[in-house]
Amino acid sequence: MINSVYSKIRDIQRYGFKAKSVVPFSPRFSRCDILDIKTDHGSYYFANDEHTHQVLSDLPKYSSRLSNFIEFVTPLINQNSILLDINSDVGIRSVLMSKYVKPNGLVFAFEKNEFKHYLAQRNTDRYTCRNVRTFLCETGDHAHASFLGIDSLKISQSISLMCISYDSYSFNIIKNAKKTIERNSMPIVIQKNGDREFSSDVIEEIEKYLSEISYRMKEFTKEGIVLFERKQEQSKNNLKSVSSLYGERYTGHFKKEDLITSGFLLTQTQVDNCTEFLAINGYVPHQAECKNWDLANILPRISVGSCLDMGSSDSHLLRNLVLKGIEGELHGVDLRKPNIPLSGVQYQVADLMDTKLPSCYFNHITCLSVIEHGVNYEKFAKETARLLALNGRLYVTFDYWQPKIEPNMQLFGLPWTPLDREMTEDLIQICETHGLTLIEPMVWSTGDAVITPDNYSPNHMSYTFGLLIFEKVK
Repeated sequence: MINSVYSKIRDIQRYGFKAKSVVPFSPRFSRCDILDIKTDHGSYYFANDEHTHQVLSDLPKYSSRLSNFIEFVTPLINQNSILLDINSDVGIRSVLMSKYVKPNGLVFAFEKNEFKHYLAQRNTDRYTCRNVRTFLCETGDHAHASFLGIDSLKISQSISLMCISYDSYSFNIIKNAKKTIERNSMPIVIQKNGDREFSSDVIEEIEKYLSEISYRMKEFTKEGIVLFERKQEQSKNNLKSVSSLYGERYTGHFKKEDLITSGFLLTQTQVDNCTEFLAINGYVPHQAECKNWDLANILPRISVGSCLDMGSSDSHLLRNLVLKGIEGELHGVDLRKPNIPLSGVQYQVADLMDTKLPSCYFNHITCLSVIEHGVNYEKFAKETARLLALNGRLYVTFDYWQPKIEPNMQLFGLPWTPLDREMTEDLIQICETHGLTLIEPMVWSTGDAVITPDNYSPNHMSYTFGLLIFEKVK
């Protein structure tokens, strides 16, 4: 079997590809083999499987098909709009189309295969596509556990194009997007999936269904691309200029009642469930999967209002809030500039204990895994209380263990002192003196240490994460 795989890799190289095996970052896919393959359109990660070798063994055909698709759809794309990329596979189309909707548009990509979804996220990260939101879901088959009809997203920003990689559920995908299609009147492109031929019955069924809402088949190319367009342009006056959705889905193993208010990460299963939650909602996970616990417990709570992220350099929270399209300004403050600034975020290089930002301005302030790095609690509480509007909320996550641990090391050039119970109680009390009160009492119970030398700990120490949510009451 191994010799067979390497034989196929040599075949690919003979056709002009440069392929090398890559180890997955995620422990969830540690047994999966990834190929890093250079194509005419850049280098991408693919699953090392039979399908990949069948598709990629003919370089001219593959490159031509991809080039024809991009050339075909580019005139249909509007700047600052939403693109829907359905059955997005490993995300190559999403990456290539994302540049055409900048600076403020987004690509919503949908892929039901968990490993391909993971590869799509890695490919978008590779090309720093900060405007691609990749959902782990099935959009056509109601019986699938991860089913999500496009209409249920209630996308409010203008959609300029829907692209579907053809499969047997293509008709159902369109039926489940009827309201979205009627509201946006966007072109619909269906592309043949590799060498898989279209079913004439399915295409005829789609054509008949779309004709009932004033669509017509405009083009059917020899390369296997079908274009449907609306016969008469409809009004789009009801569409908003932001991409806010209906809210998060709590399917799978992470329920709304599982949200932590003030407490600790207890088990690795919680991390796994939070990672799944981010995937099915199209959010970008952290490279260190344990930090997905922070993101999953905070993102659903921020939808409306201005938000400041303290310690924001290359913040995954801000990146996901941009994708979420919250109704409010996004700001970040840190001691250094971000490596890759996000469109729509206002950054400031400053001390988070003395930001010089306006008073009573923010509805949300987030401070994730920063407080343990030499932050003075008194100055921190005073500054965040000044910045928050009345009833605004402060979200603080931190490294924690009881009894106290002493790492005696620095992280990111700063001291690292995980909190214990006494330090956490001091922080809570100092915040209260500045009018910041926990929205619910602290739950002090902890399980086994989740962060260990074998699971993302930067040294020999074992510990966990804590979360505090305060509200400004005066």
